Amino acid sequence: MSTLDAARDLAAQLEGLCDMAGLDILVTSDVHKAAAETNRGRSVILLEPPRATHVGQTLIECDWDLVCLVGTADAIEAWPALDAIISALAPLGDVVAQFQRFQLPHGDPIPCVLITTTTTSRLTKE
Repeated sequence: MSTLDAARDLAAQLEGLCDMAGLDILVTSDVHKAAAETNRGRSVILLEPPRATHVGQTLIECDWDLVCLVGTADAIEAWPALDAIISALAPLGDVVAQFQRFQLPHGDPIPCVLITTTTTSRLTKE
């Protein structure tokens, strides 16, 4: 499994968790799609490329940054939606959530939650 395969697997898992929580959230690695959707008021999880560590010859450990955005510049207004995203992603296991602001292209910084999580995958599929 490559880091690209791991990213696709994580994106599918994130979509499933959000669907189970009843949240309409776009999961993407495209910052321009993220900006367009948040401008429309839709929530987005921006999947950033991982920090990857090869563990021996058979495993790869990926540390992921998930930038969770909602379509408002008001932090207090965004808070309930960001909390809902954190709750939806809780089944990922150990996650760290940090409230901050994120600069989208051609726009003002908006409230977000930066969630970090780690996945471990086999390098080869069996």
